[in-house]
Amino acid sequence: MRTRLPRSRTLAVYLLKEDVVTPDQALLAPDSLEHREIRLSDTSAGDLFIKPSRPHTPSWLSLFSGAIGDTPELVNTSTAAVLLVRERHRLFAFTFGYGRNLLVPGSWEENFGLHVTLNSIDPSLIRSVDRTTFDTIAQQTQIQASREAPISDFGLDVEQDLLRAVTGTPITEAIGLRLTGKDALHATVRTTLSGIPVLLGSYLQQSQEDTYREHFPWVDHIQQVRDPGIRATLDAELALRLQEHRIDGLWLAAPEPIDWRSVEFRYRDTQRAPSFSDTHLADFLAQLPDQMEITPDFLKRRHVFLVNTETDLSVKHWPVYQCLYAELEQENRSYLLNAGTWYSIQREFMQIVNDSVQSLHQDTFLPPYADIDEPTYNTRIAGLDDVYALMDRNLIRYAGAAGPIEFCDLFSRQRQIIHVKRYGGSSTLSQLFAQGLVSGTLFARDPDFRAHVNAKLPGTHRLPDTVARPSAGEYKVIFGVVSQSPRQLRLPFFSRINLRNTARQLSGMGYTVAITKIPVSPTPS
Repeated sequence: MRTRLPRSRTLAVYLLKEDVVTPDQALLAPDSLEHREIRLSDTSAGDLFIKPSRPHTPSWLSLFSGAIGDTPELVNTSTAAVLLVRERHRLFAFTFGYGRNLLVPGSWEENFGLHVTLNSIDPSLIRSVDRTTFDTIAQQTQIQASREAPISDFGLDVEQDLLRAVTGTPITEAIGLRLTGKDALHATVRTTLSGIPVLLGSYLQQSQEDTYREHFPWVDHIQQVRDPGIRATLDAELALRLQEHRIDGLWLAAPEPIDWRSVEFRYRDTQRAPSFSDTHLADFLAQLPDQMEITPDFLKRRHVFLVNTETDLSVKHWPVYQCLYAELEQENRSYLLNAGTWYSIQREFMQIVNDSVQSLHQDTFLPPYADIDEPTYNTRIAGLDDVYALMDRNLIRYAGAAGPIEFCDLFSRQRQIIHVKRYGGSSTLSQLFAQGLVSGTLFARDPDFRAHVNAKLPGTHRLPDTVARPSAGEYKVIFGVVSQSPRQLRLPFFSRINLRNTARQLSGMGYTVAITKIPVSPTPS
């Protein structure tokens, strides 16, 4: 007689942290839940906690009140339950319905499901990936393939994309028919209650393996810190360093691109407060009373105000916490705060990026910035002599591009393609590097684009031949960053990653790539 297989079902499994050993530590309000002991096998049992459901009328029904007479009796019912099972001295939580909301935030191991999935799936049988891309803005996307495919087919940038979740087919059906992993493991598996202990043993073993590094060695480069306890510790360390004015590795920047014309910054929303041409931690701290206690809550309540100099009114504001960028070391880990989110960075990866970017630094050679905005600076520099041709805002429109392209801001007679940007957060600098990559790619590959560039250049700077591809090393792409800091130019980490990737692509086309600091002159032009 043919053996009947158990039906397949999808289970959501969390591995709880080692110090979470009782239901009271795992559940938010265990006394409000109904408790049932569940016998799984002769040697294993679990504890099922169920939140009593309360029927309620759906909110959308009120839209039709008075229009259809007596509304029908319709109710919604939400369900939530958690099954706690101990296996190999670790506590696991199975969540059903809205059961995840019953767990204490931060009580589970981060990336448990991701590691189980990456260690268990066939690397050529991936169905979807969730990623966060650190570019001009942080973008969260899910990429689904029409068929199972290797990770290389999903177009990930292994240095700029944070892998958040993966769905794939396990090598063995004993693990599951399909796995999706992030913090929780969502496993589609044929099982009954009696098979759960064996499954948990396999999942725990798979979570502790590091074989995923053979096919996915970049996964551990960057991880978002979601543990509330770790975030609180980092926030407290950040506040302490600000309190003690230890600001090396910390700085303040607008968290989004801004138009620098006719703007200043204030740290209090009053016209009597001092205004500043740029954001600096030293200025912010100097505006605080001597005995002011700096706490994480204070940093989230206090704001940086963008002021229009023509009206003297605030036009935009952000929490100071959102404007802070920080790089901290804690217990042999490197952490960084960017746009209000903490990330854990693998030290070896950080060192690789730092070394690559350091090799791109070029000594300051452009005149100091003493202008109200970037266009004014570029115009002034181009007018000093005939070394630089002004290309700023001299847009090129042609059929080979989706929109107008700015070739560069300044083009020198020595074939330097210079892009200029005021210092800002990761998003601002990402725009700078993106501009250099787009124009550099078109200039290297498209003779039609080179012809359009040539038509914009003065006779002293024109190319002798727009048809022939530029010779390797003949042109140098330089990113000039305006910075008021007296120290060496230091970019946010995600900007360093972006610059490294941009430089590698431009170098592959034959360009020499450099970044240089443009100092700010204390005397206006």
